[in-house]
Amino acid sequence: MKTSDHGRQLIEEREGCVLHAYHDSVGVLTIGYGHTSMAGPPHVTPGMRITQAQADAILTHDLSKWEAYVASDLHRTPTQNEWDAMISLCHNIGPNGFRGSSVVRQFNLGNIGAAADDFLMWEHPPALRGRRESERKQFLTP
Repeated sequence: MKTSDHGRQLIEEREGCVLHAYHDSVGVLTIGYGHTSMAGPPHVTPGMRITQAQADAILTHDLSKWEAYVASDLHRTPTQNEWDAMISLCHNIGPNGFRGSSVVRQFNLGNIGAAADDFLMWEHPPALRGRRESERKQFLTP
């Protein structure tokens, strides 16, 4: 599966786009739509600047990686909205956090309500609560 245009738009809105390197809410050097060096190239350095076109291209590249990770972790076929919400979560918490999450575990067991509720477990720092509620709502949208 691929992230839908609407799913990407929601990720862009949740992340916001910053064209210079900054420290995110937990102190990780970040640029563009939430891109960190942990996601792979480009390596984010202090003082780094990018264009809007570069930010868009970096997000496209990052999403293709998250799509591969998420696809390998799921044992059931998600709806488009379930998929897009899980891609958003993976983008924010990284593939290792996603892989070990109860969101994945509950989804694979077919416990959709529990999987949706478990998005809310990833609300640290507390500033992420609104994002998690948005992802949960998206996940539950038919």
